[in-house]
Amino acid sequence: MRSSIAKCALATLLAACVAAETQAQHPAHVAVVDSGFVRGDARLVLTSAAASIEMALLGQSREYSLAQARPRLVQFFRQYPPQAFAWTTEEVGDADWYATGHYRVRPAGTLLRVYAHWQKLRGRWELATIHVFQ
Repeated sequence: MRSSIAKCALATLLAACVAAETQAQHPAHVAVVDSGFVRGDARLVLTSAAASIEMALLGQSREYSLAQARPRLVQFFRQYPPQAFAWTTEEVGDADWYATGHYRVRPAGTLLRVYAHWQKLRGRWELATIHVFQ
Protein backbone atom coordinates (compact mmCIF):
# COMPACT_ATOMS: atom_id res chain seq x y z
CA MET A 1 0.00 0.00 0.00
CA ARG A 2 2.78 2.45 0.96
CA SER A 3 4.64 1.63 -2.23
CA SER A 4 1.65 2.45 -4.45
CA ILE A 5 1.00 5.71 -2.57
CA ALA A 6 4.66 6.68 -2.96
CA LYS A 7 4.55 5.83 -6.69
CA CYS A 8 1.37 7.86 -7.12
CA ALA A 9 2.88 10.84 -5.28
CA LEU A 10 6.06 10.61 -7.37
CA ALA A 11 4.06 10.42 -10.62
CA THR A 12 1.96 13.44 -9.59
CA LEU A 13 5.08 15.44 -8.68
CA LEU A 14 6.77 14.51 -11.96
CA ALA A 15 3.71 15.55 -13.99
CA ALA A 16 3.56 18.89 -12.15
CA CYS A 17 7.26 19.50 -12.78
CA VAL A 18 6.93 18.72 -16.50
CA ALA A 19 3.91 21.05 -16.78
CA ALA A 20 5.75 23.84 -14.94
CA GLU A 21 8.85 23.38 -17.11
CA THR A 22 6.76 23.52 -20.28
CA GLN A 23 5.06 26.74 -19.13
CA ALA A 24 8.40 28.24 -18.14
CA GLN A 25 9.78 27.72 -21.65
CA HIS A 26 7.23 30.16 -23.12
CA PRO A 27 6.83 33.85 -22.40
CA ALA A 28 3.51 34.97 -20.96
CA HIS A 29 1.91 35.97 -24.28
CA VAL A 30 2.54 32.49 -25.73
CA ALA A 31 1.78 30.58 -22.51
CA VAL A 32 -1.66 32.19 -22.13
CA VAL A 33 -2.68 31.10 -25.66
CA ASP A 34 -1.29 27.65 -24.86
CA SER A 35 -3.43 27.49 -21.70
CA GLY A 36 -6.47 28.69 -23.64
CA PHE A 37 -6.17 25.87 -26.17
CA VAL A 38 -5.46 23.27 -23.46
CA ARG A 39 -8.60 24.35 -21.54
CA GLY A 40 -10.78 25.28 -24.50
CA ASP A 41 -11.06 28.82 -23.11
CA ALA A 42 -11.61 31.58 -25.70
CA ARG A 43 -11.04 34.30 -23.11
CA LEU A 44 -7.52 33.01 -22.40
CA VAL A 45 -6.66 32.61 -26.08
CA LEU A 46 -7.65 36.22 -26.74
CA THR A 47 -6.06 37.72 -23.58
CA SER A 48 -3.20 39.34 -25.48
CA ALA A 49 -5.12 39.90 -28.74
CA ALA A 50 -4.94 43.15 -30.66
CA ALA A 51 -8.08 45.28 -31.06
CA SER A 52 -8.76 43.36 -34.27
CA ILE A 53 -7.51 39.89 -35.05
CA GLU A 54 -7.21 37.84 -38.21
CA MET A 55 -8.82 34.50 -37.48
CA ALA A 56 -9.64 31.33 -39.40
CA LEU A 57 -11.28 28.39 -37.66
CA LEU A 58 -11.31 25.55 -40.19
CA GLY A 59 -12.36 28.01 -42.87
CA GLN A 60 -11.59 31.24 -44.59
CA SER A 61 -9.48 33.84 -42.84
CA ARG A 62 -11.21 37.06 -41.85
CA GLU A 63 -10.52 40.13 -39.73
CA TYR A 64 -12.63 40.27 -36.53
CA SER A 65 -12.99 42.68 -33.65
CA LEU A 66 -12.49 41.08 -30.23
CA ALA A 67 -16.25 41.25 -29.65
CA GLN A 68 -16.79 39.25 -32.87
CA ALA A 69 -13.87 36.85 -32.37
CA ARG A 70 -14.70 35.68 -28.84
CA PRO A 71 -18.10 34.03 -29.59
CA ARG A 72 -16.71 32.36 -32.72
CA LEU A 73 -13.86 30.88 -30.68
CA VAL A 74 -16.28 29.80 -27.91
CA GLN A 75 -18.38 27.99 -30.54
CA PHE A 76 -15.25 26.37 -32.00
CA PHE A 77 -14.25 24.96 -28.59
CA ARG A 78 -17.81 23.65 -28.03
CA GLN A 79 -17.76 21.90 -31.38
CA TYR A 80 -14.13 20.75 -31.10
CA PRO A 81 -13.34 20.28 -27.37
CA PRO A 82 -9.65 19.94 -26.49
CA GLN A 83 -7.95 16.68 -25.70
CA ALA A 84 -4.41 18.06 -25.95
CA PHE A 85 -2.44 20.99 -27.30
CA ALA A 86 1.27 21.65 -27.81
CA TRP A 87 3.37 24.19 -29.67
CA THR A 88 5.67 22.49 -32.17
CA THR A 89 7.68 25.39 -33.62
CA GLU A 90 8.38 29.00 -32.74
CA GLU A 91 10.19 31.72 -34.64
CA VAL A 92 11.03 35.03 -33.03
CA GLY A 93 12.03 38.33 -34.59
CA ASP A 94 12.41 41.83 -33.19
CA ALA A 95 8.75 42.73 -33.71
CA ASP A 96 7.13 39.42 -34.75
CA TRP A 97 6.65 36.08 -33.00
CA TYR A 98 5.31 33.07 -34.91
CA ALA A 99 4.27 29.72 -33.48
CA THR A 100 2.66 26.58 -34.85
CA GLY A 101 1.14 23.79 -32.84
CA HIS A 102 -1.06 20.71 -32.76
CA TYR A 103 -4.55 20.71 -31.29
CA ARG A 104 -6.04 17.27 -30.62
CA VAL A 105 -9.85 17.15 -30.47
CA ARG A 106 -11.71 15.05 -27.91
CA PRO A 107 -13.03 12.31 -28.13
CA ALA A 108 -11.99 11.18 -31.63
CA GLY A 109 -8.42 12.45 -31.35
CA THR A 110 -8.58 14.35 -34.64
CA LEU A 111 -5.41 16.40 -35.06
CA LEU A 112 -5.73 20.04 -36.14
CA ARG A 113 -2.90 22.49 -36.77
CA VAL A 114 -2.70 25.92 -35.16
CA TYR A 115 -0.80 28.95 -36.42
CA ALA A 116 -0.37 32.08 -34.31
CA HIS A 117 1.34 35.39 -34.97
CA TRP A 118 2.06 38.11 -32.41
CA GLN A 119 3.30 41.61 -33.17
CA LYS A 120 5.20 43.77 -30.73
CA LEU A 121 3.39 47.10 -30.50
CA ARG A 122 4.21 49.80 -27.96
CA GLY A 123 6.47 47.33 -26.10
CA ARG A 124 3.71 44.70 -25.76
CA TRP A 125 3.20 41.45 -27.68
CA GLU A 126 -0.31 41.40 -29.22
CA LEU A 127 -1.89 38.37 -30.84
CA ALA A 128 -2.59 39.47 -34.42
CA THR A 129 -3.46 36.17 -36.13
CA ILE A 130 -4.84 32.79 -35.11
CA HIS A 131 -5.58 30.07 -37.67
CA VAL A 132 -6.81 26.54 -37.01
CA PHE A 133 -6.79 24.17 -39.97
CA GLN A 134 -6.60 20.48 -40.86
